[in-house]
Amino acid sequence: MRLGWMGLAVLALSATVFATAQSAPKAELTGMAHVALRVTNMDDELAFLAKLGFEKSATIGRDGKVSFYFVKITDRAYIEVHPKVTASGQVNPLGFYHICFETNDANALYAQWKAAGLNPTPVGKGPDNTAEFGASDPEGRLTEALAFTPESDPMKAAGKFLTAERVSKVLMGVDLPVANVAAAQKFFENVGLEGKTEGENASMASPGHPLVRVMLRPAKAGVATRYVFQIEDVEKTAAKLTAAGLKVEQNQRSVTVLDPDGNIFYFLKISPR
Repeated sequence: MRLGWMGLAVLALSATVFATAQSAPKAELTGMAHVALRVTNMDDELAFLAKLGFEKSATIGRDGKVSFYFVKITDRAYIEVHPKVTASGQVNPLGFYHICFETNDANALYAQWKAAGLNPTPVGKGPDNTAEFGASDPEGRLTEALAFTPESDPMKAAGKFLTAERVSKVLMGVDLPVANVAAAQKFFENVGLEGKTEGENASMASPGHPLVRVMLRPAKAGVATRYVFQIEDVEKTAAKLTAAGLKVEQNQRSVTVLDPDGNIFYFLKISPR
C-alpha cells in the first residue's frame, strides 16, 4: 500500500482542534509503546535489530526459560521479540503478534474501552511493571494499552540501552492486513484512533498525536504486515543499513529492509514540523 502515511498527519493534526475543544478530559493514545512479533530464531532477530541500532534491554521469562525479549527504540517505545515455538512447545504463527499503545491515563482509557464494548481485561501490572490492559480485535488478535509509571521497569532504565546508531527514534505503528477493513476500523476507532477510508484501505491516527498510526488494508496473498518507523533522511538511512550488511530497497520517501523471517521494517521520511 502506498496511500495514507503522509497525508494522515494533516488529518490527525486537524483532529487535535476537535479534541481540545471538548469540555471533559479524555484519555489519549500518546505513543506506540511496542509492537510484538514472533520469529523463528530469537538470536538471529536480535542480531538483525542490532543492525538497526536497537539494543536488547530486558529478558522476560520463568524458571530459567526465556519467554520474550524487549528491544529498545526509545525510553517509551520497544519491540517485543517472541519465539514461534514457546518454551512449552506451543507452535504459534510467525510474524505479527500484537501492538500496544501508550496512554496518559490507563484507568480512564480502560473505562472508555469498556463503554465502547471492547470487553478489555482489567488494568493490571504488565511484565515490565507498567499499568497495562488489552482487548481482542475482530480477528481475535490482542491490542494493548499501557501507562509508564515511575515504578515501571522502562522508567527505571531511562537513558539506558540507547545506541547512537539507531536508524529511527520514532516507532509509528503498523501497516496491517485484515480480513474486514470496516470491522477493524470500527475497532480501532473504539480504541481511540480516528481516520478515513482510502479506497479499500483505512488510515488511522491518534488525535493530537499524528505519528501514532495504524494502516488497514485487505488481507490478500503476498500482502504482509509492515512495521513503520519515522526517519528524516532516506539517503543516510539507506547508507547506514547497507553498511550494516542489509539488503535495502528505497525510494524518495522510504527505506525497506527484511528481517531473517521476511518481516518488513519500513522507514518513512517525515520531516519534523
